[in-house]
Amino acid sequence: FPSHDSAMVVLINGLYSIETVITHMNLLYMPLPITLAHKLTKKLSEVRKNGTLKYLRPDGKSQVTVEYEEGKPKSVDTVVIAAQHNPDVDLKQLREDITEQVIKPILGEYFTKDTKVLINETGRFVGGGPAADTGLTGRKIIVDSYGGYRDWETDRKSTRLNSSHEF
Repeated sequence: FPSHDSAMVVLINGLYSIETVITHMNLLYMPLPITLAHKLTKKLSEVRKNGTLKYLRPDGKSQVTVEYEEGKPKSVDTVVIAAQHNPDVDLKQLREDITEQVIKPILGEYFTKDTKVLINETGRFVGGGPAADTGLTGRKIIVDSYGGYRDWETDRKSTRLNSSHEF
């Protein structure tokens, strides 16, 4: 594992604030939301490949918003998943299956009764991969992004990270 000093060098180069590393770093030296977003897309791949959710196809994205209190992760406020699927799957069933088989096992104690779960909110996601996403450029952009805000009145912080993964 890199030392805190080498992690801070990365931060100084503009990726994250030093506060983020010191107060929100986990054993992977990454903020919790990106770690959870990556684990969610990896779990989507796992349940597709092992046949648990046979109707999934190999394109998926996740976004996780974590609520912080006094500098420590409190809970997951929102989890967003877009999962490519076969055309014949019922959207309600897909949402129930992904919540039970993917989201709850990964989020664990961070999943609460107040966690907002948004799965394929734009509807069906049948076409995927580069053919569906390249547009005129012929390139598919896959990126992790980081964003957050702080409510200065309550000193609560929320951090959002995305993971896009063709699994």
